[in-house]
Parts: sequence; structure tokens; C-alpha cells
Amino acid sequence: MAKISKITKICAIVSAIGFLVVPTSSMAESAACGERGELIKALKQRYKEVPVAAGISQKNTEAFEIFASEQGTWTVVMTTSTGMTCIMAAGHSWKDLPKIAMGPLT
Repeated sequence: MAKISKITKICAIVSAIGFLVVPTSSMAESAACGERGELIKALKQRYKEVPVAAGISQKNTEAFEIFASEQGTWTVVMTTSTGMTCIMAAGHSWKDLPKIAMGPLT
């Protein structure tokens, strides 16, 4: 029986979100955007969040990453193919889910 890892499941979810949420210029204007390195540094310093999952959108035009802390805070970051990085969502009560064994993939 094949097992699907937690990161694989999260990547699938993030990819689905990327497919459903197509960023527009108005979204980018309302989101907190900036240089990727600086945003990642701020998440680590301010919230102690580190990367826990990543995935590429269906159209291969955005990369989504989820950062989370041991305290339960989390942030979803999107980087576009043009290099713009934006915080898309953030929250609390992040919890890793147990791995679920699935049947063979066909």
C-alpha cells in the first residue's frame, strides 16, 4: 500500500488553491507584497515561522509556500513568475495532520 506524505497532501491542497485563486493586479495591491527574502526573514524573526509545504500552481505561474510555527501561527506566501512575492493569507491554530494510508495510485 502506498503512503502519501503530509507534505505531498499539503502540496496538492496548495496547488488546488493556486488553481482556484488566480492572482490579479487588484489582489496583489491589497496583499502585503515585497522582496521574497525580506518577507521570509520577517516571518522567521517575528513569528518563528518556517516552511512546511510548497507547491506550484496548475498553470505553473505561481509558487505557493506555507510557513508555520510551533506556536500554531501560519502564513501562505505566493511568488509569481515575475518574482513578486505576496502574503496571501495568515492565521493561527496550525496543526499537522496524521498521515493517511491510501491504496495504490493508478
